[in-house]
Amino acid sequence: MLVTLSFSKAIWAILFAFVVVASQDEVFATVDCDEVTHGTDDIALLDVWAGVSSFSDGFSRQDYVNVREHAWIEWSYVAISLLSAVYGAAKGCTDFYNYDWTDWSFGCDLVVTAGPSCCPFSVSGKRKRDSDPRSGQGLDTAKLALQLGALVLLVENVTNLVDEDHLHGVFTSMDLHLLSGGMCLVSLWRLCDGYMGGCTGRERVFPCWEREDMASCLPPWNEEPAEVATGKIRDCLQPWQDTQHLAVEGNSRFTPEAPSDAVGSDAYRCAATRVGWCSLCGPDDAWMCGEGLKLTGDGRTW
Repeated sequence: MLVTLSFSKAIWAILFAFVVVASQDEVFATVDCDEVTHGTDDIALLDVWAGVSSFSDGFSRQDYVNVREHAWIEWSYVAISLLSAVYGAAKGCTDFYNYDWTDWSFGCDLVVTAGPSCCPFSVSGKRKRDSDPRSGQGLDTAKLALQLGALVLLVENVTNLVDEDHLHGVFTSMDLHLLSGGMCLVSLWRLCDGYMGGCTGRERVFPCWEREDMASCLPPWNEEPAEVATGKIRDCLQPWQDTQHLAVEGNSRFTPEAPSDAVGSDAYRCAATRVGWCSLCGPDDAWMCGEGLKLTGDGRTW
């Protein structure tokens, strides 16, 4: 997930002018456009499919908004450990589909950020699109935003969520559901890490929906951020000597260059990466498929 985002300050300018008016048995949320001013204000931030908390970290670093309440939803036990350590005071839910979050309430205006699974759409996956059960995470996130009364929903995903929507319809289903609940699409940024100071070619889309009464008070979103110089991959890596203790246990090794005798050898299998070669030696049945990637805390079958 890209973390070098630049968000429009206009979004946060109206947050404190958000007024809740009770009338009989119904509660109506309205925005007084005349009271909109630019300044710091408090929000509640709910980070769904939070991963390594890139959205939470990015919002926390902004000086024009104060995250007064924070909550996250994540199922990876590795990510949960990180979230618990960094945001120990935040509300947490370790499985979206146990729906514990339905009982949550927030004392200030809610902004929902989300990074639903990109595996159904990514060119590096099987690209099962809407046949992959994980493709429903986007629509389920839209339902969460409406149910909890979010002011803003900001989503991150691979570009094929939008570019191949004519094949899977997932993005359209999200947009139509949010529109039926009073939220409209106000921005669809397409950002590349390498053009924003990063050092990879990862490209992502960032669709953002706002509640319609709020969007009507504001000018259009800013254009995508201007490009900046690409960073260096060396600055993101640790020296090999300092990471040897992290090596996979067993008959494996890492070399910066590909060994010349690796290709075509049944007993010496190598996988190319951009930074070197990871070699697993020995018979195939000595290694379980996905052994190093399977998260033991997840009992579901995708």
